[in-house]
Amino acid sequence: MIRKLVLSLAFIFLFTSCGVKSSDNDISNAKISQEESVEQVIKEREKDDNEKSLKNDPYKDLYDKLNGMKFYIDPGTSYMESIYFYEDGYFDGSKATGNDAFMNVSLYNGKFDIVEKLDDDSYKLKLVRFDYEKEEGETEIRKNNDTYYSYTYEKTDTFKENLDDNEIILYLPSTKYSRFDQNDLSFFTIMGKNPEEDESLNNYWLDINGIFMSEYIK
Repeated sequence: MIRKLVLSLAFIFLFTSCGVKSSDNDISNAKISQEESVEQVIKEREKDDNEKSLKNDPYKDLYDKLNGMKFYIDPGTSYMESIYFYEDGYFDGSKATGNDAFMNVSLYNGKFDIVEKLDDDSYKLKLVRFDYEKEEGETEIRKNNDTYYSYTYEKTDTFKENLDDNEIILYLPSTKYSRFDQNDLSFFTIMGKNPEEDESLNNYWLDINGIFMSEYIK
């Protein structure tokens, strides 16, 4: 609506000016210049609206906390997967299985929205965008120090194809182990945690459709 209104006013101004004789080129140049000015105004207003929206977002502090944070899963097998958060819930992710010479790889990116505070220790996230950076089945052969490496790109099993089917929970470091079942506790142990001695997680965790990823701490 704003775009149409501003453009309309711009063209009315151009073609209703009295007492000025202009060539077709002058009018064309003026029209282009005016359109560029309108585009700039629209971009600035959209940027202001986005900034205002973020300032009013009750979860802004949590978005800021997640910015730059890495989550990973490494169960001690050939499978590894990680997610790296950027500003406002955007993320990159990668998954790899196989050995050094033959790898199945998934590269993706997307965006989470924090939509609900479930309790003092957990938040519900919604997957609002998800894209693969490489087509499924695409293969690359790379050479390093006279050794060839094969990379075959595939989809990840962590995320479901229908965005709305994904169930994602962010757990805060204060989350108690007592809320998890025995299978979850066993996995925490595999990931290097000690549920028997520690009362809480002590770092951030993501539960993506039942798959747990731990905040990476150097």
